[in-house]
Amino acid sequence: MSNQQLRLFDNAPGTLPNIEGRDSVMEHFEERSPDWLSFARSMAVAIAKERGRVTSDDVIERIGEPPPHVHRNVIGAMFALKGQFHRIGVVPSRRPKNHASIIGVWAISLSR
Repeated sequence: MSNQQLRLFDNAPGTLPNIEGRDSVMEHFEERSPDWLSFARSMAVAIAKERGRVTSDDVIERIGEPPPHVHRNVIGAMFALKGQFHRIGVVPSRRPKNHASIIGVWAISLSR
């Protein structure tokens, strides 16, 4: 038995990614946390307009952590709205609890 933790969207070699599973998780967040997601997305847009880029750390610094009833994975879902943001890079997280894990750097999509 391997001690390696599987990620939610990992796929076995030679298989296609589990897009359906990812989409259902995103729908879950949209249904269960619509107020927090809407607020976080509006803040992400504001920060991106100010700086030309935004990370989840930037948003959390402004609005705080999601409330206890909201799953922490919803933080990444704020950038999952199709056509709103596109990833322009990655950086280590500044939040101590993330232990410098890699997070996306996002910009507002021009097609908006």
